[in-house]
Amino acid sequence: MKNKKQILIFNQFITSDEVRVNFEDGESKVLNTVQALSIAEGRGLDLIVINEIAVPPVCKIADKNKFLYEKKQKQTTLLEVQSYSAIVH
Repeated sequence: MKNKKQILIFNQFITSDEVRVNFEDGESKVLNTVQALSIAEGRGLDLIVINEIAVPPVCKIADKNKFLYEKKQKQTTLLEVQSYSAIVH
């Protein structure tokens, strides 16, 4: 299995003029990237692209390090479940 590394796009590295921001309360809004960055910075968090293929790109306001940690934990759990399934079958 190939190990694909995904590049995390966040804050000033976002090149789109507009982004769709998913907020913690489940609300989703299309905002100017500068506005979205301002909201994230005001909360002391990062603006992270979670789907760059969508138009406009979908972002989440969260702590970058916490986001990466949780993503790694999900991948580890998924790999454990896959290997367990392979052994059982």
